[in-house]
Amino acid sequence: MKTHDEYQENSNVCFSAIVNQTQSLLYYEVFSILHDQSKTEEIMKIVFDKIACNMNILQSIDVRHIRLIVLILGRAALMDNYGHEQVDAYMIQKRAITSSSLSNPVAKVIDELPTKYRDIIMLKSFLNEKQISTLLGKKYLIVHKDIQIAKQLIKRNISK
Repeated sequence: MKTHDEYQENSNVCFSAIVNQTQSLLYYEVFSILHDQSKTEEIMKIVFDKIACNMNILQSIDVRHIRLIVLILGRAALMDNYGHEQVDAYMIQKRAITSSSLSNPVAKVIDELPTKYRDIIMLKSFLNEKQISTLLGKKYLIVHKDIQIAKQLIKRNISK
């Protein structure tokens, strides 16, 4: 059985690995939206603080999903601190490049959702609602409502 110190050491190693694997990607995405180094570093601190506080959730997540989680946390921090407009404009521009490469109609519909709903549905594919609310720092009922809205938007857009 592992001691508390061994768990803490393992958590520190995982956190360091997450930071090393994702910081340049996160910096690029956030700076592409804000075009300001100090604001970008502020958002990165917020994201990595959230990750450090939630390693218990992230340790059970497949490493392939960690990058996505970090980017989503970055976009959420941007929206919380600077509003949706800049993030949505950036994501629309980014989608114009990637959307044409998606062959699955459901993936296209999800990709075209507003950023807030797109990100929460993507998190829902490998986290439960309680984990999402903890990671995003939002009340459970708000996360649950946002997931329901996202599902309704998907259904509506698929049936078009």
